[in-house]
Amino acid sequence: MRRFPGPGGRIQVSNDGGSEPVWSRDGRTLYYRQGDALIAATVSATQTFAVQSRRQLFVGAYEASGPHANYDVAPDGKRLLMLKAREDRAPVVMVLNWAAEVRARLRAP
Repeated sequence: MRRFPGPGGRIQVSNDGGSEPVWSRDGRTLYYRQGDALIAATVSATQTFAVQSRRQLFVGAYEASGPHANYDVAPDGKRLLMLKAREDRAPVVMVLNWAAEVRARLRAP
């Protein structure tokens, strides 16, 4: 992690590397994956940035997507959405604006 904008060196958040970082909505927690584990790092960003604590939330076989996060954190920070790893690799279908689609189909003759 590096301060933006402005000068300054990097600040390491993880102890042993990590990927797929996601910030909590309040900016106080940085979630990241470390192998099959999901880690939550509590940070302080007042005058200087500092990692206050790290905790492993859980370990499991969840889909990884490389540099981009394949999960998200609920706005209240109490829930996570992750895709469980599957051997059959069936495609995931996401329907956006499904309520409007249902209404349109119900109105069709």
